Amino acid sequence: MKKRVLLVAIYLSLGILICVYVAKLFFPTWVIGVATAPNIVMVGQYIDDNLWANILWSCAISFVVWYLYLCACLKKWHLNWKHILAVLGAISIFTICEHFYPILCLPIDLTLLIVIPTVFNAKMKDVGLIFPIHILNQFLTLQIRGIGIGFEHVNPTVLSILVIDVFIWLTLLYLFQNYKSIKGECNGKIRDTTHGKQVDNASASKGNS
Repeated sequence: MKKRVLLVAIYLSLGILICVYVAKLFFPTWVIGVATAPNIVMVGQYIDDNLWANILWSCAISFVVWYLYLCACLKKWHLNWKHILAVLGAISIFTICEHFYPILCLPIDLTLLIVIPTVFNAKMKDVGLIFPIHILNQFLTLQIRGIGIGFEHVNPTVLSILVIDVFIWLTLLYLFQNYKSIKGECNGKIRDTTHGKQVDNASASKGNS
């Protein structure tokens, strides 16, 4: 049952992602109009003008991104306190660099995205799948039909809407990785049950002989 629910969630996320890409490719003006609605711009302007609001918003968005990313790499539904401490540490390092050493932001971010999952024993094939998808998607999301062009400054709420496909991709990877994990567990149980039956049958045959 859990596998079926997961599959439905995966297909639903995939459908939403396709809709977002169709909108960006064929209706870029509409997408920009939605993202720059007066209320959204007003909230973003307040966040922009208030240092602490800006920091809190950035940290909250980063936490969501990191949470989904690390869960996907580790094939876990939830992170434990050690994982969360590592995520908070990564966000703190990035925030400090963003405000004082912006030139270091990109190399530090890329390094942490590989190092932290590896420290927690994520399989390299999982990191090798999720890391490039995540980075490529971040790079391309504002390049589609030049949606990011023409903004001298994009405030935080407008940017979050324009890059919503980044969050959908991470959700999709999170669901897909956990689906693979559940499927692997089910297959393992089936193999163990089959092996157990074979052993019992072999024992019974020896007893009969």
